[in-house]
Amino acid sequence: MHRILYFLFLTVILFGCSKDELEYQNEFDKSYKAWLQYKQNNKSYSYTAKTTSWIGTTTHTTITIENNQVSKRDFKYVRIGSKAIPENGWTKQLAIEALKEIGYTENEISSSFGNEIIDKLQWVENKEDLGNNGNAEQLMTLEQIYDKAKNDWITKRPNSQIYFEAKNNGLISTAGYVPDGCMDDCFVGIKIISIQNIN
Repeated sequence: MHRILYFLFLTVILFGCSKDELEYQNEFDKSYKAWLQYKQNNKSYSYTAKTTSWIGTTTHTTITIENNQVSKRDFKYVRIGSKAIPENGWTKQLAIEALKEIGYTENEISSSFGNEIIDKLQWVENKEDLGNNGNAEQLMTLEQIYDKAKNDWITKRPNSQIYFEAKNNGLISTAGYVPDGCMDDCFVGIKIISIQNIN
């Protein structure tokens, strides 16, 4: 009997403490409930994550999930300096102009991008070649993102600003942190600008 009471007491203590480890516990719990409802009817969906850099670039990565498995990753620079990606994608000339605008020299463009400049600024991976390209959002389902947020991105940590928002109809939109004193491209986490179900 004493062992059972001790085990129950220990369980309450352990689970009670874990609630205090998240910076945005209530907001996270509410959003996770919305996710559980959403995924009951949506095993196939896509989401688009956005990154911005202090040098003047913005990227979008769209991850497609089919039957709870990542099946596609679509990456593109949507803005470089003052230039936005045209409807039909980047041209080599426009890409070079945009990169020069944010400080790249001809030599830096050549050494960083080579002849495949367009292929570095926009690309698509399908099931057979997922993960072949770098510099994009990780291959994660929303379930994995919620797990990463709970166990890493929004856990309380010293000397950091923690962020969590659920602006995609209650689903996660921002989860991450910025170490205090960090100046450039310091956000660790994810910013999701849209979530779409796939019929």
